[in-house]
Amino acid sequence: MSALWLTLLVILVLGIIVGNILLLRDSKDFKIPKGFKPRPDSDYDGGDGDYNDGHKKIEKNDSQDDK
Repeated sequence: MSALWLTLLVILVLGIIVGNILLLRDSKDFKIPKGFKPRPDSDYDGGDGDYNDGHKKIEKNDSQDDK
């Protein structure tokens, strides 16, 4: 009985691996539509490389304090 389970497990794992390889092979031919724009990453604040959990940095403007 254990040899049967081992054989089924090996066949299942090999099937998953072969399926993933075939999917990767076919996905290289996928054409991206002309108007496609990726959504911005909500965790990235836009340029300085600092990830801040989706919260934008609030910078104080000194010119407003002079009024």
